[in-house]
Amino acid sequence: MFLVMRIFGFLLFALSIASVNAAAPVSKTPIWRELDSSQQSILAPLSQRWDELPELQRKRLLSSAKNYPGMSEAQKKRFSVRVIEWAELTPDQRNLARDRYREFQNLPRREREAIIIRWRQQQANEKKKQMEKEQAKHKESSIDSSTHPSDSASPDTSKKVAAPTIEDHIR
Repeated sequence: MFLVMRIFGFLLFALSIASVNAAAPVSKTPIWRELDSSQQSILAPLSQRWDELPELQRKRLLSSAKNYPGMSEAQKKRFSVRVIEWAELTPDQRNLARDRYREFQNLPRREREAIIIRWRQQQANEKKKQMEKEQAKHKESSIDSSTHPSDSASPDTSKKVAAPTIEDHIR
């Protein structure tokens, strides 16, 4: 009889633990509406996708968001852009990025510095090319607009008016 009572007591104990665990939420990270206002503000780019993100990713993002208040404005801007890019990666792509980062961190300091210098040069060259492309596009549009008369209702639009010179402003 004593053995039966012990088994029965153990079963009750096990059931009470199971019911407590069953009542606990499955996800340990909050869903979007459970985030406080500062977290929602920081992670706003992810608001539409937050609840679908894997729990581990949400934990990491919340951890990163804790550092946000201490960031410079440039860092905050970069964080906001990169949060979106990171969330759009597949789990395999994120794991690959983490592996590459670990490999980079394990390189000797001089090699890391050399890679950073090459990367910065590449970024500067790409930025320069993009600016040149935009300037060329802007130049083309200004040439096109100056050679085509506007479609205004004024009958005198066919007459060309000389651009004012510095002497016009002095008089």
